Amino acid sequence: MAGSAVSDVRNQSSAVAAWRQVHSGRKRAFPRGFWSGDGGRAAAVEILRYLVAGGLDPLTLTDHEARRLRLRGAVEAWGGLWSLVDAAFPGQYHPWQMPKPRRLWKGILGLWGPKAVRWLVEERLGLGLEEVPRRLRLREFRENGLGGLAKACNNRLFSLVELGYPGVFRPWEFGDLKEWWRDDALCREAVLEVCLRRGVTGGADAWRVRRSDFTSPGLRAMLAGRFGGSVEQALEFVLGERVSVLDSSRFNTEAGRAGARARWRVAP
Repeated sequence: MAGSAVSDVRNQSSAVAAWRQVHSGRKRAFPRGFWSGDGGRAAAVEILRYLVAGGLDPLTLTDHEARRLRLRGAVEAWGGLWSLVDAAFPGQYHPWQMPKPRRLWKGILGLWGPKAVRWLVEERLGLGLEEVPRRLRLREFRENGLGGLAKACNNRLFSLVELGYPGVFRPWEFGDLKEWWRDDALCREAVLEVCLRRGVTGGADAWRVRRSDFTSPGLRAMLAGRFGGSVEQALEFVLGERVSVLDSSRFNTEAGRAGARARWRVAP
């Protein structure tokens, strides 16, 4: 008998009329079993869509607000607020846009973290990959509901970017990963990148490298912290030779560059 009454309410009003009666106080509660099974989940979706069409922002829905709207059973039918919102509006929202998403990142960075980073970079901020190192800032995670994710990554921008784009960027492109240059392999890779960018493959060409080529905050930190500010020491670390770098800015002609090469010293 109860099952028949539930079916009648759903069919007559697509569940909305039942919700309106309970929410207005004309009825104390929903019929027994109203939220159970597939029918209960379908009713929850229909009611939420009705409320959103009437002006409710689903991204403001909290557990407290759901109880006030008499939607506690709807939330329980779907196992949580986010699941209910996603069922009603598939693909339109993301879980980190919901209020208080801190628990979202606990122990499951691999599930939502990469998608959240790519959403922020590509959809929210519209950045191309080449723009990420110079334009992405930690505050943008906090301002877009991803403060919990940032905290889970120890508020380190490189760690966040690496989560979304593994292997695409290097630590020295960002300034917030402290003392990464203590890792010999990373340090060697960074100096080698500077060398290759200037077309340097050996000591005879090392005059091309200038202090200004260590452009990013991370590279400048490496040069100061690992090599005492010495470009020569940085090149020695990679080239395996004792070298002395001339200021190439003084040699802006082919003759000048030839002279620089002639004066190049490679110590034994």
